[in-house]
Amino acid sequence: MDLLGDFGVGLNKEYNYFVGILKSVNFVDMHNVKNSLQRFPAWILTIITLGLILWLTLAPRPLGEVHVELFPGADKVVHALMSGFLTFVVFIDRLRGNFRRSISPLFATFTFFGVSLLGVAIEFIQDAMGMGRSFDLMDMVADATGSLAVTVVWMVVEKRMRKNDFHND
Repeated sequence: MDLLGDFGVGLNKEYNYFVGILKSVNFVDMHNVKNSLQRFPAWILTIITLGLILWLTLAPRPLGEVHVELFPGADKVVHALMSGFLTFVVFIDRLRGNFRRSISPLFATFTFFGVSLLGVAIEFIQDAMGMGRSFDLMDMVADATGSLAVTVVWMVVEKRMRKNDFHND
């Protein structure tokens, strides 16, 4: 059994090496993780992540009275991380739901633009709501940057894995 189950098909030796490390330290029970994920609909991780992002970005005080002191520009890093994570989860759900071996460049491009447009829409909604959240062009740039970074890294890693699979056959 492996960590990624059916959507981990076709991954190379590095993947198996890291899964072996996780198994050897009993980090998590891989069989239970795989079985738990298979019980849920294919897009559930994307839906949960999207809901969490919408709540964090549109609620007037999503953390309640908790105030966390961060460095200047930390909110841009948070926007990039949220968008990057959403992009990653969409890719994972796509592989899991369709039992595919890879993400096509076309799907990756549509995902990048979709997540980036979501970031733009959130900024306009924040401005229209008038509930203490403000419109910020740099938040949109951070959202697009996070999604683009994950998309590029995913495509490069996937290309290298396909190349390694081809040479190992």
